[in-house]
Amino acid sequence: MRRPTRLATLLLTGLLAGWLAGCATKSVRTPAGGALAVVEHAHAGNQFRFELDGRSVGEIMRFTPQDTQGVAQPERAYWSVRNRYGQELGMVDRLGRAWRRRPHAEPEWLSTGTVTEGARRILGLSPEAILVEVPLDS
Repeated sequence: MRRPTRLATLLLTGLLAGWLAGCATKSVRTPAGGALAVVEHAHAGNQFRFELDGRSVGEIMRFTPQDTQGVAQPERAYWSVRNRYGQELGMVDRLGRAWRRRPHAEPEWLSTGTVTEGARRILGLSPEAILVEVPLDS
């Protein structure tokens, strides 16, 4: 059996490289569900902080979405529930349903009731945690 010569190997390598250089690839990146995404604007409203033994343990803030003309839609308002570090953990919707968000999972429905009860469920707080109103500019 004959071994290929160095010239034959170089020629074959050059032909293969030339053929591969002629290939074209195209890469398109689209966020998951990006075509269905709708951007909404909402104005912050009331804000309250949960305190337990004199320290902050969470907060809730009311948001009111606007329509495309900038008119507030109070019937679609919701409450954002955040931990003491300002990280949003869930929300309470206009029907009083408390939803906890978990990374890489669907929101979990916890309860239906008042905003305070729902926020306590999301944050895992006892009834001893009291609400204190916080001015929006702070």
